[in-house]
Amino acid sequence: MSININLEEDVSLQQLAAAQAEGFSVMRSAHVGNARGYNLAVADMGIPMLLVDHNIAAQHPEEPGDKNYLPGSIVTREAVQPLPIQTVGTLSLQTTVEGGAFLDLLHIDGLQQVFPNTRIFTNTEYLREEEALAANIVAVAKEHRPDLFTRTVESDGKIRHAASSFADLIDSYGILQLNDDPRTGRGVLMPNELDILYNFMVETMRSGRQKQFHLSGPDMQQYIKDPKMRYTLDQLYALVREETAIGATLPEDIDIALVPADQARFVSTKRRVRQLMTIFDWLTYEDRIARERRTFFTSDAAEDTDAREAFLEDAQAKKLFIAQGLGGAVLEASELFVDPKAAPYVSQYDVLEDGLFMPAQNTHMTMRELRNLGKRLDKMRRALTE
Repeated sequence: MSININLEEDVSLQQLAAAQAEGFSVMRSAHVGNARGYNLAVADMGIPMLLVDHNIAAQHPEEPGDKNYLPGSIVTREAVQPLPIQTVGTLSLQTTVEGGAFLDLLHIDGLQQVFPNTRIFTNTEYLREEEALAANIVAVAKEHRPDLFTRTVESDGKIRHAASSFADLIDSYGILQLNDDPRTGRGVLMPNELDILYNFMVETMRSGRQKQFHLSGPDMQQYIKDPKMRYTLDQLYALVREETAIGATLPEDIDIALVPADQARFVSTKRRVRQLMTIFDWLTYEDRIARERRTFFTSDAAEDTDAREAFLEDAQAKKLFIAQGLGGAVLEASELFVDPKAAPYVSQYDVLEDGLFMPAQNTHMTMRELRNLGKRLDKMRRALTE
């Protein structure tokens, strides 16, 4: 009995949308806060967005907390604007802005306005949809893996980290996300491993399929490789299947196609159409020249020395012309190359003002193709700026 997780790069956003239409579970797990371009691309395809709301409300990349999503600020392509939050360093679901709005709802509202037809929901909401299963997973982990319960949230919002385990506090504190009032009360935080297991099990139950597609960002792609994480997921899945009535209804194995969604980066606002499309116009021209080269060298003209030299000279001139044009286009589209833990960057707040623009290439190219293209263009950009 195991959770089989395999990186799936040879799939496109279009293919994922088609798989969802066929009945497969396709889901993106991210964090509450400012959604980067690739998250906007996923949401635009109508793929459900599961957002972790117990991330810490950092306001700047250099602060402790969630540097990827900076939930304590409003991020746009031009600036990072800190929000007037009452407490710094608390969980997003427990942090309020002046006026009383909770951070998680504030950011989700912006996303939902941009993508009204996409299901966008928090980790807490999701856990409460199948509370019986969540409770069973917690009970099994409490008995067999108490070491996983390492964080509590106190009534004042402060987070404590255990030297060994807080499993003995579950009966008195409860699991924060499953308590009656997770926004203001104390509780033991659901361990990440249990969140992931719950997610995979729920999607298996709902889809009725052994295989599912889970879209992840760069962090999950790294920690899911950890042998300890893999062992824990397999161990707990086997125990839940053996010891609970709900678990016994699930298949022996669950197959997870982990899709590196962060490669679908070629997204910006409608105001930036020219900057993005110029890149792809140059790439199209480059492909045309490559086809001309292949055609020439399979023709009789390639046997003529003078014709071959003339062709190669012209091809070299075109190659330099393309390099200059493509390099300039890459420099203009700087929003495509912001580091995952850097800011500012394009978010839902830019799209609220200017609308979303996503080239067709971002949806029909596979994640592997997009990754290779992104690496090539970023290397070109770095060479031009260093």
